[in-house]
Amino acid sequence: MNIKSTVILGLKVLALTILYLIISMISGGLLASGVPQPPEDQMNAVFLGLILVAVTESTIVTIIMVRSRWRGWRLALATGFSMFGVMQVMTQVETAYFGPALGIPYSMLPALILPDLATIAVFTPLAVLILGKRHAPDEVDEQPQRAIMPRKQWAVKLVAIATIYCVLYFGFGFVIAWTNPELRAAYGGGADPAFSLYRLVPFQIFRSALWVLFALPVIRGTRATTWQLALLVGFLYSLGMNITLAIPNPFFTDSMRLSHFIETASSNFIFGLIVTWLVHREHSSLRDLFGIGRAA
Repeated sequence: MNIKSTVILGLKVLALTILYLIISMISGGLLASGVPQPPEDQMNAVFLGLILVAVTESTIVTIIMVRSRWRGWRLALATGFSMFGVMQVMTQVETAYFGPALGIPYSMLPALILPDLATIAVFTPLAVLILGKRHAPDEVDEQPQRAIMPRKQWAVKLVAIATIYCVLYFGFGFVIAWTNPELRAAYGGGADPAFSLYRLVPFQIFRSALWVLFALPVIRGTRATTWQLALLVGFLYSLGMNITLAIPNPFFTDSMRLSHFIETASSNFIFGLIVTWLVHREHSSLRDLFGIGRAA
C-alpha cells in the first residue's frame, strides 16, 4: 500500500468513525428509553467514551471489510452478524444472566440491545459503499476456504474450546476482577445463585459456542495469514466487545469498569487467538495442530 492509498484509507476510516458516532447517537436517543442515564457531571466522559467506541468499532469493521474476499450484501451481512454478535449478543446474554444480581430488570434488555442493532444495520451497508466493496473483484481468490473440517473434528475442537474458555473465564475473573472489592460487593460476594458452578459452567460453555459462531464469518471470509487472522479475531473479541466499558454507565463504577475491561479484554484476546488456530482449518493430528506437521 503506497502513501496515497494509506491517506485515502485513513480518510475513509475518519468518515466511518464520524458516521458511526452519528448513527449510534441517533439510535441511542430513539431506542434506549428506559435505560438510566449517567449523572450530568459525567456527560463529557460519556461523549469521549462514545468517540473511542466509534473509532474502535469503525477500525475493526474497516480491517474486516478491506481484507475480506466477499463483497456487497454478503459482506455487509457477514460483518454485521459478527459485530452485533460480539458487541451485543455476547454482552447481553450475560446481562440477562447476571442482571438480577445487579438489579437490572429483564424489561431493560430491549433498550440495551436495539440501539446497537439499528446502528449495525445502518452502518455496515454504508461501510461497504464507502470502502469500495460493493462489486465483485476482478482477481481470482486462490486462498483455500477456512473452517472446513469433518464433524468429528468439529466436535472435539468445540469441547476443547469450551474447556479453554472456562479456564480463561474463571481464571482471569478470579485473579483480576474478583480482587476488586467494589466489584465483589456489587455481585453480593458471589452469594447469588447465578454464581453456582452448576449453573455458571454450563452457561459459559454455551457462550463459548457463541464465540465460535460469531467469529466464523471473519475466519471464513478474511484473506490473511493465519497469524494476521488470529490477531484480527483476538481484537474483535477483546475490543469489539469490551470497548463500550469506556463509557460511564449507572451500573458500574469507574473502578468496576476498569477491572472488567482488563479482565475480559486480556482473556478474550488470548481466547480469540486460540479459537482461530483451532478452527481455521482441519488438522490431521496433534503434531499438525501444534505446528510440527504441515504448515498452517
